[in-house]
Amino acid sequence: MADKEKSKSGIIDRFRAQTVSAYIHRDLAGPNNRICHCLRTQTDRSQVIDLMKTPGSDKAHYKGLQTCGSIHVCPLCASKITEHRKNEIQEIIEKTSHKYHYLITLTFPHTYYDSCYDSRVKFMDARRRMKRWSAVKDHPEFVPFSQILEHHQYDGSVTTVEVTYGVNGWHIHSHELFIFDKPVEDLRKFRADVYATWTKACLYSGIEITKPLAFHRRSVQIDHLCGDHIQKMTSYLTKIANSDTWGLSAEMTKGIVKKSQNGNITPFGMLHEISQATGDLKKSIYKKWAPLFFEYAQTFKGKQAIRFSKGLKAKYGLEDLTDEEVVNAEDLLSQMYGFFEKSEWQTIRRLRLRGWIIEKSGQSWNQLVESLNIEIKKRKEACNDKKTGKALLAETG
Repeated sequence: MADKEKSKSGIIDRFRAQTVSAYIHRDLAGPNNRICHCLRTQTDRSQVIDLMKTPGSDKAHYKGLQTCGSIHVCPLCASKITEHRKNEIQEIIEKTSHKYHYLITLTFPHTYYDSCYDSRVKFMDARRRMKRWSAVKDHPEFVPFSQILEHHQYDGSVTTVEVTYGVNGWHIHSHELFIFDKPVEDLRKFRADVYATWTKACLYSGIEITKPLAFHRRSVQIDHLCGDHIQKMTSYLTKIANSDTWGLSAEMTKGIVKKSQNGNITPFGMLHEISQATGDLKKSIYKKWAPLFFEYAQTFKGKQAIRFSKGLKAKYGLEDLTDEEVVNAEDLLSQMYGFFEKSEWQTIRRLRLRGWIIEKSGQSWNQLVESLNIEIKKRKEACNDKKTGKALLAETG
């Protein structure tokens, strides 16, 4: 029973958070943003909206609706994308089980006054510098990162960039899985060499290191992964955030919502905070988090959250699909479960029943239609009482 309740919470929360994200974009950028139409607007207005089911799955999915394909602003698309990326990483790990895997985490100092855009530009510039530098004349103790990779017979890597917000402003850091043919003999020296190149890269990118000891302790973390650690790392790499923030079930490790670490909150956590607010607090919570979420969305618009090194997928026989192609890919095994006419879909949208329908799709189509008609009647009656209606719709997204 507990697992079913968590699953229900996860589905409803994703739709609710997407509704909040769409509202923020409509409020701050106008109604033409793709998130405002994702899984709402028909791809062909003359057609019905189909509900499809994959054999073995107890939940249906919509067909015939527009999608935004954004891993950064849409919890629904992000869930599908990160699940696909997770499977890709898992397949690569299985095919390189005879090799050596290391996870390198990089971070840098930041302040409350740094914008999300400026922080990202500096961080990504530092990462580029670190990877491109060659040997330094008269300084043989400096080992270029490219030389470090060459020494350990670098095979490929997978990188994720994670973003949180806290008392010190925007915090951006990366997790990168490296695959080597040759093991690291001395992990401490390996970390020291990486730290030296990362420090130099940060300084040349305009990043101020005002607390050297704290930077030395936190800026570079390296873990040798083996056994169960590899399985955990696969889920970790495809986490854009921590499920506790939402109160979502563990199944959501594929993606999307992460609560805070050390008091920080993720962008999807901001959507959660807004969606959970009630009464007089709702307006103040919205004013607190909506501009920050929109700042993040604009900064990372079009940017990859999970990136594979050039040629890695081809080397191991994986098809290279964009995020949008992943979201729009049709499951050839899916079968028709039911459908809605245009007028019915308008009612479903207005009463915020999109997530409710998916959550209830474990039953037969006739049972779902019967339950849906009862729910529609209940919500229409509740909407006559503005206070009850708002509370009901807020609960279901």
